[in-house]
Amino acid sequence: MNALRTATLTDNQRLLLYTLGDHWSEKGTWPLWGYVQRQFDDRRTDAEATLRSLPRIGADTSYAVGYGYTTGAAGRRPIDESDTVRLTLAACWALPEMHGWAGTPFIRVLKHMVDRYLNSPVSPTVPGKAYLSDRRLASELDLRPPFVTALPDLLSHEPVTFTHNATTTEANWNLEIKRTILRYRDVESIDDYLDITCQGVEDDASQYAHLTAEPFPTDGFPYLLTDTAPATETPATPSPAPYLSDRLLTELEASKHPRYRTDRLLELCHELNTNFEAQNPYACTMLIRAITDHISPAFGQKDFKQVAGQYNFGHTVRGYASKLASTKGIGDDSLHRQIGTPLSSITMHDVHPPIYLNSVLAELVERLKNPDPS
Repeated sequence: MNALRTATLTDNQRLLLYTLGDHWSEKGTWPLWGYVQRQFDDRRTDAEATLRSLPRIGADTSYAVGYGYTTGAAGRRPIDESDTVRLTLAACWALPEMHGWAGTPFIRVLKHMVDRYLNSPVSPTVPGKAYLSDRRLASELDLRPPFVTALPDLLSHEPVTFTHNATTTEANWNLEIKRTILRYRDVESIDDYLDITCQGVEDDASQYAHLTAEPFPTDGFPYLLTDTAPATETPATPSPAPYLSDRLLTELEASKHPRYRTDRLLELCHELNTNFEAQNPYACTMLIRAITDHISPAFGQKDFKQVAGQYNFGHTVRGYASKLASTKGIGDDSLHRQIGTPLSSITMHDVHPPIYLNSVLAELVERLKNPDPS
């Protein structure tokens, strides 16, 4: 058994999970972190310290994304009051009451997804497509409306990505079911689901435990980062390779889209490479923040926090995007911290690993090359 299934939690840890889940179970939305903080302030307890003390498996590093009862708190900087921290399905092991309003209905949906995928029409010339929709769930499974409303967000924060190509309106949503659903075809309970999921997370972390940075995922992407290799020692200076892959920027320049021009983005990217080579940490962190803000509309979102949370990246790239979104305060520090007496210094060690932004921009290239019909 893994650490999540066998952990013994403190009263404050359980209260934190319950505070997050109570609003979700009733409304289908997560409470803002500022609300959670206030509940713990009344108890003279640090909510963020409690969150960071929760057990996790895997590794929250550049080469793997861990898994715990919540979506976690990446980096060292404080969580913003307007942020949301979500429960994952692993919280069913910590909160028995969560089985009723999340675990059991999720297993019903999981079986429904497997059945839809296996019974989708397919031919030698046309691949089968299977879809999950709120309307079908409401009519066939008789699930509570708050759960159905929250389901796409819940799915997007599990380690295995089940769906992509989301279509949403104010009233309805529709998701294409991916083949990865088949690893759960024999699941009968939330314990079965979590055992398989946690084993996958631990295997993934073990696979890359000897690396300081994961090689750029080539499966499905035509780009390779230059000079990426296992490290034997921590280098004293950054690699001389460009921060953003030259090949990636060539593909980005060649991308054409009816709504989005890339000339400004390319200028930002080239300036980032120049400043990375010159070892200018303030410029690098500001440019990374500028690039993530700039590209968000091309992913169908208003800001990059929404991109990281709602766009259907693969598991690995979703982790990289989440790291960029959760540590945007580094760019804010470079841009907005005013002069004062405290020491304020940003170094090249504070610049995000290149793999994060390279991966997200690779996804952007694919999206620009294959625009949505809308």
